[in-house]
Amino acid sequence: MVEITSQSRATTLALALFSMVFASAQDRIQKVYGPFSVETPDGRFELRDVRLWEYSSLRPGFIGPRPSGLIENQSGTAWEKLAFMARVQCPGSSPKIVPIFLYNVGASESRLFKSHSSDADNSCDADLIEIKFDHGTNARATERAAAELRQRAAKEAAEEAAEHVAEVAAETKELASKMVALRTPGGNETWVETDNCPDALRLYKIRAKAESEIGNLGSTRIQAYAAGRKVAVLSRAEGCAEVRFIEEGKDSFIAGLLVPQSQDERVAAGRFAKAEKDRADRAAAQAKVQADREAEQRAREAAEKAKLQTKCTGVFKATGNKKVTDLTVVESQQIQACTALGMYHQ
Repeated sequence: MVEITSQSRATTLALALFSMVFASAQDRIQKVYGPFSVETPDGRFELRDVRLWEYSSLRPGFIGPRPSGLIENQSGTAWEKLAFMARVQCPGSSPKIVPIFLYNVGASESRLFKSHSSDADNSCDADLIEIKFDHGTNARATERAAAELRQRAAKEAAEEAAEHVAEVAAETKELASKMVALRTPGGNETWVETDNCPDALRLYKIRAKAESEIGNLGSTRIQAYAAGRKVAVLSRAEGCAEVRFIEEGKDSFIAGLLVPQSQDERVAAGRFAKAEKDRADRAAAQAKVQADREAEQRAREAAEKAKLQTKCTGVFKATGNKKVTDLTVVESQQIQACTALGMYHQ
């Protein structure tokens, strides 16, 4: 018969408890998830043997749990970067979004991915796990992004061009009555626009000289145009025309000899000519009325003078041979009046 002491009983109990814990730990096997098939714009990936690890209390500021497992590239292209998003819910916790990043994954490559932190030793048997593609970079994606960028740039350029055409058309319509076709200086295929009238007149005089001499005028810009290029005439002064190059959206001065009159200017010139003619006609009519009035006045005066002359001639004939003492009072008065008028004669 073997006697069991109190010390041996304690040792036996400790061994029994350790055996129970060890057996319980070995009975607990970490749950494996998958496979997950994840589609991307450039092909498919498969994730297998996925396990989940919870972060320990040593790093409470980190998001967990983190997945590990095997990823197989079935897209047929190499990836510089991959980002998947895992939606995980461990027992007793709310769902969390956990990123999975991989770099330089070769075409048709299978690769293990896992957490490398020593504090992620607690496994998680999730109630929920979903894995989706988030973003990535590869040759096809880069080319697609470049193509999209080119397409977007082309679309923006087309929209900008269409908007510019619409603006030009609207402004051309608005300024239709001011539009004229420019004349090209003789012997020149290009001209130079300026910011002021004096330079425009100087340019017209030196138009056959070298562009280097024209360039000495600081306000000049080369603006090539042929005969028939249309601009809107804004104003004229001192031998220049200020014109609007609508397509370029700028105003410049050009020698007036190269800019025909616009419709507005022709209408204004017609109105001015008519006003001048009306003024001249009114002046001529007024002059005629005055001349007729003066002629009538002269005719009346001549008739009255002739009448007086006739009377005075009669007085002269009646009194010319009489002595002063023989004149009557009336005759003396008549002689005095005719003499004052210089009409006392035959």
